[in-house]
Amino acid sequence: MSNLEDYYKIKSTQNVSSLLLKSFKYFNNKDKVALDLGCGAGQDTKYLLEKGFLVTAVDSSVATKMYIDKLPNQDRLIFKNSSFLDFDYKKYNLINSQFALPFNPPESFNKMFRKMTNSIEPDGLFVGQLFGVNDSWNVDDSNLTFHNLSGVKKLFKSFELLFLYEKDYNGITTSGVKKHWHVFNIIARKTKSEK
Repeated sequence: MSNLEDYYKIKSTQNVSSLLLKSFKYFNNKDKVALDLGCGAGQDTKYLLEKGFLVTAVDSSVATKMYIDKLPNQDRLIFKNSSFLDFDYKKYNLINSQFALPFNPPESFNKMFRKMTNSIEPDGLFVGQLFGVNDSWNVDDSNLTFHNLSGVKKLFKSFELLFLYEKDYNGITTSGVKKHWHVFNIIARKTKSEK
C-alpha cells in the first residue's frame, strides 16, 4: 500500500464489519442515531443508513469524503472531517468504531474516550476494538494506544460488556502485510452516566 488513498480503495470493496452485524442482536432502541467513528470508506456507514439510522460519519482523513459522498440516503448522513478528540460529540444510540480508536495517541486517549462514551445514551451500544499490548505495532514512538484486559474493563466500567473477545494471533493487514495482532473486540451497553 503506497498511501492512505490506496488503503481506502481496498476498504471500500470489503464487507460490513462482522462485529457491527453481531451487535444488532443487542440493539433495542427505538431511536436510531449512530456515530461511525473512523468511518473510512464508508461500508459500515452505508449499512447503518440502510438500516434506517441517522448517521454522523467522522474521519480524520479528508480522503474519506469522496467515498462518503457517493453513499445513498445523504439526507440522513452528516460527514465531519475531524480528529476524535476535537470532534463535537452529540448524543447517540450506537457508536461504531472499527479498528480506529487505537490510533489516538496515548497522551489524549482517555480524554477522547470519555468524550466519546459520555455521548452514548443510556442503553446505547458501543461497537469496536482496542489493541492489546502484545500487538506488533506496540513499539516505542508508535503514537498508538494499547491496553491489557484489566485496562479494557476499566474503560468500560459504565457499561455492560455484552461481548468481549480477545484475539492474539499472527495475521495480515488490509494491505496484505504480515503482522501480529492483539485485539479486543467489544460490544458494550451503556448502563449509567459517567462523571
